[in-house]
Amino acid sequence: MNVLIIGGNGFFGSKLREEISKDHHFVVESGGRNKMSVAKTVIVDLNDFENAIITLVKFDVIINTAEPPIKKIIERLVHWVVNNNKLFIETTASIEHTLQFLDLERTYDNLKADGKGKIIFGAGVFPGLSNLMVSHHITFYPDQKNIILGLRYSIFSGAGKGMCKLMSKTLTEPSKWLINSKLEKGPPVAQQKKMVWKDGPHPSMQVYLADLEYYIQPPLLSSFETYLSLKPDWLNYTGSIFNLIPSNELIKDLMTKWFFLLRGKLFGKRRTDLEILVHDGTHRSILHVSDAFASGGISIAMLVSKYRLGGVFQGGGIYRFNSLITIEEIHGLLHKNELWNIKFQLTHE
Repeated sequence: MNVLIIGGNGFFGSKLREEISKDHHFVVESGGRNKMSVAKTVIVDLNDFENAIITLVKFDVIINTAEPPIKKIIERLVHWVVNNNKLFIETTASIEHTLQFLDLERTYDNLKADGKGKIIFGAGVFPGLSNLMVSHHITFYPDQKNIILGLRYSIFSGAGKGMCKLMSKTLTEPSKWLINSKLEKGPPVAQQKKMVWKDGPHPSMQVYLADLEYYIQPPLLSSFETYLSLKPDWLNYTGSIFNLIPSNELIKDLMTKWFFLLRGKLFGKRRTDLEILVHDGTHRSILHVSDAFASGGISIAMLVSKYRLGGVFQGGGIYRFNSLITIEEIHGLLHKNELWNIKFQLTHE
């Protein structure tokens, strides 16, 4: 089975390529807009759609870890993938693109696509692993309707340009949350409070993460709040400063470059130790992984393997990543298989 990873030479794409290549059933190639010297690269630009499909038709599975195409191209892409019986997986954590995929999911019948191809969105680290954790908690404690999702990691760890861009947008654009079935909005850092993580209480910032959108249309919960807790702790106490920064493209671009200098260059080779906390006021579910991006890659590799074996996919359409795989499956795989030297610990309290 032939697999194309668009952005496969990038930070997350290279980790994903490494994980999928461990399965000898797959022939994996990297795609990008430009030739790269680090690995064989297939030239493909999704925004140049007519030329892109000449390349895409050669592959059974296409995974995009680069920036998603523009809005009108995404609609054409969905139609083409379904009618040509391909599997396309989107890993973006962009809120704008998440909203578009959710809208296409709701209005899928209007596309009049009648093939057996599949579009999967919401894959990756967050909202990939984080969304899996929310689904896991809701399944584990079905009567709980008030959820707090928290992410904790060190800013002195590796990340690609896409993640750095997401960080700059998260800290400069208005926050959003659901409370008592009502949608509320506020400054980028709506509030700061201490949350109890695996090793004790740490300061956290309430921000707007894409995971929220999965649970408000239609409303599946009464309350849903999302928090970010950065290491070292003192960074969270400075969160209110971001509320004073103008939200314009120049500022976001400068912040992205600064984050990438730090996380992409200076600490690019350091694993991102990540903790995902889901709390409902009574119960807590915690996932602790020693390498966030490798773990996100493993989750996608596992889904692609299920696809090859014909599992969970009933027909063509648009699917949420967390509807096709569970955090328990990934946990079980990593504990059974010695191929991965990754800590992947799931606990409940």
